[in-house]
Amino acid sequence: DTGARHIQNSYGILNYMDAGYDYCRPGLLYMGITSDDEVPIASQPDFVPILSLKTKVSMVKTIPDQATVSYGRHYTAHGPRQIASLAIGYADGLSRACSNKGLMVSIRGHLVPIVGNICMDQCMVDITGFDDIEAGDTAVLIGQDGDNVLKVDEISRKAGTINNETLSILTRRVKRIYFDEDGNLA
Repeated sequence: DTGARHIQNSYGILNYMDAGYDYCRPGLLYMGITSDDEVPIASQPDFVPILSLKTKVSMVKTIPDQATVSYGRHYTAHGPRQIASLAIGYADGLSRACSNKGLMVSIRGHLVPIVGNICMDQCMVDITGFDDIEAGDTAVLIGQDGDNVLKVDEISRKAGTINNETLSILTRRVKRIYFDEDGNLA
């Protein structure tokens, strides 16, 4: 007798349901996501992503034409721009590899791109044309904001990795808030 056996992670559960092992490790499935949305799965479970990642707009500033944003000056404004600073950076788990790759954030239902390099404690987004965005507003990086649904896969793709890594690098600096199945604080 070899005892209890398992080799199934979330991907294995979805693709090899009849593998004949005793246990499984459904890590990502607990959050309603897979390792990679572009990898086909054999089963089509009816699950809903439950994780969201949000932060606050800490400052809004107008910059002139040809001004640069963030360390390294890798983003140059083409015309006057409205730039909002967000209180999240690579020390929180937002990979610096996502810098200047068109990663979108939603604020007040507006999709806006991260511009410049992601810093340790903040990143910047171009909010030009959206005059209703102000300091204190909530910015959604993962989750739903109005009609906008931002998936962890989008961050993973821009960083060149998989969802497992994207979620595992979210640090303790990111406050966790848990809700029960009825949407009440747990």
